[in-house]
Amino acid sequence: MISSRATFYTLSVIAFPALLGGLLVNGTMAAMYRAWASGTFADGFPCYHVYSGLPVIDWIEAIQVTFWTPIVQNGAELLQARMLCASLQTAGLWAAIENTRKGSKHWILQYAPIYAFLWGACGVATLLPIYCSVELSQRLTNTSPRLPLAKARALIPAIFIGLMYPYYLMLMRPASTTPVQHQAFITFYQFSPFFVYACIQTFGSFLWKDEDKVAGPDADSYFVKAAYAIAGVWSAVAYISVLLISLFSSAPGVSFTRVFVPSFTAVSKATAGTHIKEGSFLFMQIDYIIVAVACGIYAVKTLEMMWLGSPEKAAAAPRWNHAVAAATVFTTVSTCLLGPGATVSAVLFAREGFLRKWRPEAKEGVVNGFKPLTNGTM
Repeated sequence: MISSRATFYTLSVIAFPALLGGLLVNGTMAAMYRAWASGTFADGFPCYHVYSGLPVIDWIEAIQVTFWTPIVQNGAELLQARMLCASLQTAGLWAAIENTRKGSKHWILQYAPIYAFLWGACGVATLLPIYCSVELSQRLTNTSPRLPLAKARALIPAIFIGLMYPYYLMLMRPASTTPVQHQAFITFYQFSPFFVYACIQTFGSFLWKDEDKVAGPDADSYFVKAAYAIAGVWSAVAYISVLLISLFSSAPGVSFTRVFVPSFTAVSKATAGTHIKEGSFLFMQIDYIIVAVACGIYAVKTLEMMWLGSPEKAAAAPRWNHAVAAATVFTTVSTCLLGPGATVSAVLFAREGFLRKWRPEAKEGVVNGFKPLTNGTM
């Protein structure tokens, strides 16, 4: 069994050509450029050029708007988007929590909002596996797992304002929303990682800034667990609803295989009017599969640390052991029933108490960048 670190990097290496290369090879990227340049999709739907009123942002987000607009209208494509984006937004919360912990961090965790924005722009599967590898390695460094209490409290409003609200606007918009408004909402959604960061800093720096002085050392863990629970339930609801609709819906074009099973022939047989939709849909399906695998491995390695008692024991254990076997069974079943976002959130919820036991006297300011292990188990 190869190391999880090697597996994570392999998944990212696979994702880049499978996702971005796929858009280029199957002609979807060219069709997206034509829609943006002409201001109209091939089916006649308008493609606007002004979303925020800021030229730099509008230019950067043009590719995202042309990608998402055909997807988020209706049908199986919208269902897949709701499921994938719920997991993506939940992963953004994991990164925000790691970014907010005290002590020194690997640069990916230190600049987590930027990194999360990039995985949203390039495809989650291209960069999320690397994040998982880095976060696991962070557990082997002598850094504090605690968050400033004020910023831990701020996680709750950050979820609703920075994650759920943009998701609602893009994927569950009011019926009165016009096309130009909807495309502006798509742009708004892409900046969710920065909204989360802004909420944490704003609420944490101004509203509750003095709470650390009167609270216990682990008072923050309550709010961290609450954040994991809220995001996990949200992701599970999105996944289960999509799963049930795909299994039992009688709507034309909506089925389990259509939602979950990638179809390369659907892109090759697409007409000019459906080319972007089919190419983007295939991108999302492959993206979701790789993300689910990466999240599964991440959950297994995290559970292994917990069941064996510490990150160091997990690092020294054989690559296949009873903890890995049990964690693999649990993660597989949970991912199939609840989805990857909910599964990892549940595991991280359970891990939070363990973090305080593993590093009870960790000090802030310890230099601890990416620390590869000699036996390569993480």
